[in-house]
Order: sequence, then structure tokens, then C-alpha cells
Amino acid sequence: MMKKRITAIVVSVFILLNTCTAFAVGESSSETDYQQYTEAAETLAALGFVQNYSGDDLINKRMTRGEFTDIVIKMLNQNTVWTQRQIFTDVGEEHSQADAVNTAYSLGLISGMGGEFKPGEPITFEQAAKILVLALGYRLQAEKLGGYPEGYLLLASRLGITKGINAPKSTLLRSGMALQMAFNCLEVDLVEMQISTAQEWEISVAEGANILTQYHKITKGRGVVNKTPVSSLTSAARSSEGMVEINGTLYKTGNTNAEDLLGYSVTWYCDSEGTLLFTYCDMRYNEVLSVDIKDIIPGSFNSDGEKFSYIDGNGKTSEINVSRYADYLYNGVSMGSFRPELLTGEGYVMFIDNNTDKTAEVVMVWSYEVMVADGVDKLTSKAFVKYGDNQILELEENSKRTVKITINGKKMNISAIESMDILSVFKSLNTNGYEHIEVVISRDIVSGKIEWVNSEENTVGIGEKEYIVSSGASIDIFSSALPNTSVFATGIRTPLFIPNSMIHASYVSSTTLP
Repeated sequence: MMKKRITAIVVSVFILLNTCTAFAVGESSSETDYQQYTEAAETLAALGFVQNYSGDDLINKRMTRGEFTDIVIKMLNQNTVWTQRQIFTDVGEEHSQADAVNTAYSLGLISGMGGEFKPGEPITFEQAAKILVLALGYRLQAEKLGGYPEGYLLLASRLGITKGINAPKSTLLRSGMALQMAFNCLEVDLVEMQISTAQEWEISVAEGANILTQYHKITKGRGVVNKTPVSSLTSAARSSEGMVEINGTLYKTGNTNAEDLLGYSVTWYCDSEGTLLFTYCDMRYNEVLSVDIKDIIPGSFNSDGEKFSYIDGNGKTSEINVSRYADYLYNGVSMGSFRPELLTGEGYVMFIDNNTDKTAEVVMVWSYEVMVADGVDKLTSKAFVKYGDNQILELEENSKRTVKITINGKKMNISAIESMDILSVFKSLNTNGYEHIEVVISRDIVSGKIEWVNSEENTVGIGEKEYIVSSGASIDIFSSALPNTSVFATGIRTPLFIPNSMIHASYVSSTTLP
């Protein structure tokens, strides 16, 4: 049986983020479609323009005319129009989208068909394009180009509204496609004034004035997160709670995950009060390589500080370029210069190229201990450990210690820790009396038949999958098991970026199969 352990991978991140690479898409329901539309859907949702669209809805669900109209009115931040007169026979006062439809009609964005609007029917490509072109104020220019539908489609293409959408006329838009078109409008310059005379058509475009800046006082930018409440890239200096620094400017984190993106290049949206509304870590601008600590070749970090050597997934020696001005962090906190003695135990090294120059600007060492929880004392913020090097885990937050506890990527408090939980514990260096601790709770269960045991690499095959056995446990319990033995074991999935599952062998029950 061929067994291949993958320990060095290029990572598409998300606990933290989704990748959204631009592809031309049509009617196909592929993974690239989903990746493309995710940024649009998440951004529009974070800015309050849509409800959450995700998963199959982006690819398979059709966007209705009523839904799309409601999104556009929210983007324009228009007060809804109340009228005693029913404009469309099929959109009564009780209809959930009546306000949006009536407002769109009063703004000249829609006209209906034979007295009806048909809000529940799927919107077509050209219908969506016309509504968006009109919303941006380009009616005269679209009419000059031939009117509906060709003139509007042509202008929508020139304005970038249909970027990433390769659909023929009359295509019934899937939700992801419609959201992508709405997203593409956010930064299109608005028409300030348009004049039509018998001889000429004139428009005046307000350069830099768009839906975000004019209707919502929202600014957008991109930069590297260089300081959080846990650490900065260059020192253990921290920002205040609820604040992050991006390219030297402080922002309130709001409800974003900006605190988790230290060292990454992010796209951000911010309101007029300096509060982040959305941060997006676009993997088009971040290349991340994750390498198991055990696969870093000792002494390979050269004197110029420009390369690391490691054993890749094919068992060959590879190199990663590192900037001589790179920032180094250990378990989330700056450690100043690189310290090779920290490359021990279980963990991995992340190399982050945050400006796409094929050189890592940030190097993060993540090293952890595996513990089994016995219980907690909520009053003193202590976790008691059944197995592991530390019998008591101090988790009280104060001016000298920050603590982050997560389960399945969700932040929790100490009360979430239960007896028999598997804890992955990351502790920073104690720098000037300050330390940061991250605890990842796992309750994953591994069960199946033992297929093979590799004592050299401390791995076992259970069913069709390979698992790493924690160094704090013994692989002997698997080695001594009979062939065709079924096992039931507690496992952990290491946090952030590692795809391999890990088994803590202290809790394994086995039964011989008939």
C-alpha cells in the first residue's frame, strides 16, 4: 500500500478567509464559480446590502427580479417610497419587496410588463444590466449606444459591471452571477449630470464618487495588518483592545476578523468613524506555504537570511525565499529575529508572501502541546489537565496575558472547555513579561479499522485516511493492536492551516473484528 504524507502545502485559508480568484464564468456550476462569487456575496452581506448567500445558493439558486431590485435599492441607500396607489398589479402592499419595487419605479429603474412586475420570476442578464446602468446614472449614454438591451449591455461591459460574467443575452442569472454584477458596481464613478439636446448628449462623471462613498460614506483600501491587540509584526507592542493597525493607520475592528489577519494583505471597507465593516484576505495578493517543523532542514537558514530549505511532500529538498527584512513571529507574537532553537516539537512554519514578489515577508512559527482537559475553574480561569506536561493551564486574561480559545474556528470563553476535550495549546515566548496563549478545542472522533502503522513517522492508517499520533501519546497502542482491529479514538484537527488530523492515543478502545 502506497502511503504519502503531505507536510508542505500551498494553503487556501479559511478559518480566516476565502479565495476569490477571477474567472470568466457562464452557466457552469463549478468550484471556480463558487470561489469567484464568495467575495462578492460576503462583501455585500457585510455592508448590509444582502442577506447571507452561501454554498449551493450562489451556484444553483436563481436570483428573482424582486430580490435584485431590493439589493439595488439598499445599495443606493434610498428611503422607501410609500404610496396609496398600487403601481403593479402583482406587487401589493403586503408583498415583502413592495417598498423596494415602488422606490425603484419612482427612480425610473424599472417599468414592468403589462402592468405587472413579476417579482418572483428570475431576472435576466440584460434586465440586471439595465437596472444597474440606470442606478449609476448612465441612461443617456446607454440610449446613445442603442438602448435596451444591446446599448445597456455594451455600456455595462465598458463600465466593468459584467466583469467576470460570461453569459449570453436572456440568461437567467444565478444568485452568484447577480451578486457579482452588483459588487462590480460599488466603485464605478457616478454620473453627476446628464444633458440631452437635439444636437448632443453630454454627461458629467463625478470621478471618485461612487455608491460606497456617496451613499454610505464608506471607504475601501488594501494594506498589510501590522498590529493587533496580540502583537505587531516588528515587536511585542500591541494595539488597544478592539483596534488594529493597517499600513500604519489604526482602525476599530468592529465585527470583522481583522485581529486574526496579522501579516496578511487585506482588502478593507471602513465607515466614516473609522470602524471596519469588512476585511477580506484575498489570496490573489497572499501566497502562503505551510511546512511541518520536522520538515525544515536544520541549519538551512542561511547567513543572509534569505532562504529556508525543507523536505516537500515528494520527499525532495525545496527552498523558500525569505526577505532579509522579514518579520518573525512565534505563536502569534513577534520574536524579533529568527530563533532556530524554536523549531522543535509539533507544529509548522508559515511563510507569507503578502506582496506577490515570490519572497516571504512574514514567517510564523506555530508550535503546540496536546493536552486532555479534566475540567475548569471558571472563577480563577484555570483549566485542569489529565495528560500533558502542564497539569494546570492558566488562562486568566490580564495586562500581561492575552488568551484566545476557539472551537471549530469560533471564539469561546473558558467555560467552553469540558472534561475529555483535546486541547491544542500554543504559547508565545514571554516577552517583557507578556505572553499570548491560544487554545484550540477539539471533540473530533476517529473510528475505523487499523490498516497500517508507521512508527518512524508516528502515523497510522485508519480506514482510508492517515493520522499523526501526538508526540505526547504512544503509538504502541496502535502497533500492538491486532490486524483488522476496529479503533475508536479522540482526535484533534490542528488549528488555522494544517489539513492533517491528529490522534491522541491515550483514549483508544479497540475490539477485534470477526
